[in-house]
Formats: sequence, C-alpha cells, structure tokens
Amino acid sequence: MKFLTWRIASVLMMVCLISATPFRNPENGIFVSSFENVLGTSFDLKVWTADEQLADLAEHTALAEIDRLNAILSSYDPSSEFSLWMATQNQDIKISKDLFNVLEAFDAWRIKTNGILDPAAGKILALWKQASTQQKVPDASMLSSAVQEVAQQHWTLDQQAQTARHLTHTPLVMNSFVKSYIIASALNKVIEIPGITSALVNIGGDMMIR
Repeated sequence: MKFLTWRIASVLMMVCLISATPFRNPENGIFVSSFENVLGTSFDLKVWTADEQLADLAEHTALAEIDRLNAILSSYDPSSEFSLWMATQNQDIKISKDLFNVLEAFDAWRIKTNGILDPAAGKILALWKQASTQQKVPDASMLSSAVQEVAQQHWTLDQQAQTARHLTHTPLVMNSFVKSYIIASALNKVIEIPGITSALVNIGGDMMIR
C-alpha cells in the first residue's frame, strides 16, 4: 500500500484529498486510511486483511461508492439526480434504486416517528435562524404556517414503476438518511471483497462496522 495517496474529486470544483499515512498492525492485519473533504467532512476506513493489495482495493472501492452515491443523493450538487428531481413538479419521474430507497425510508420513518423525522424540517430551522438574527421569537401564525408546510405530503412513490412524483415547493433536506445510507453502502461494497474479513467506515463521526 502506498503510504501517501492523492485522490482528485470533482463536483463543482477540483478538490484534492490527501490521505493520511495508512497504518498497519502486522499481528492483526489492520489497514487504516484517512481522508478529508469526503462529503464535506473526515473519512476513515479500517479493513482487516492479510493482503496489502486488498487494502488498497478496499480504499478505492469505498471512495468510488461514496462518489457514485453523492452524485445521486447530494442536495448541494445542482447536477445530482436528487437536485434534478427536486426541480420537477407533479410528474412521475423514473428514479434510481438508491434515490427511491432513501425516499421510501423517509416515508417509513416519518410515520414511525409521528412526523418528528421529516425531510422538510429545514423550513422550521430556517424560521428559527431568521428569528435568531432578528432577535425576535416567531409569532404563533408564522409557526403554525411553517408546521403546516412541513406536514404536507411532499412526494408519492410508485414501487412497481420505481417513479417518484414531487408535489411541493418546500425545500427538502435528506442528510439524516443520506449519510447513513452512503456509509452502509460503502461498507457493504468493501466487505464483499474476498479476503476482507472485517471493515469499519467512519464519516464525520457516524460509523458502521461489519
């Protein structure tokens, strides 16, 4: 494994990602790679393997999967599939399996949490940020209006056709599920590599291990 890795990623600008020096425990076969500016935060990968080349492959596989899903699910990239779908209105749009899975997960957890977990919650956050700037608590009518806007149905899904219809103009923030979805997918790709016995993916403090 090269002890210094350079990786170039391009979204709206070219960003250089510098890998920290990978660490190996000769006894346990642990390889560690660290990067900055992955989904806007830090990224750490630990793999357990006896093969140094497999550790390199695991690093490449994880970063490639993160890039692939970011191009689909990012709410910051105007060219992502999610952003392009958000620009549509009242149309049944054929979407990728990954975007469909995330929207479906939001539907399920919105019901399970009685609306506490909602992709439109940013509307309420924006209201309180504005109130903080103005040093003035929002009045009851403003709060009620924001809650009603959040409580709308923002999309419908067709499982058989794998389409999604965007229904509102309310800004949607998918981060609460997108990050964990990407971590799980990257980890699954790594652990599927023959010869990798265990792996851990940590992005900005959110981590999964198998």
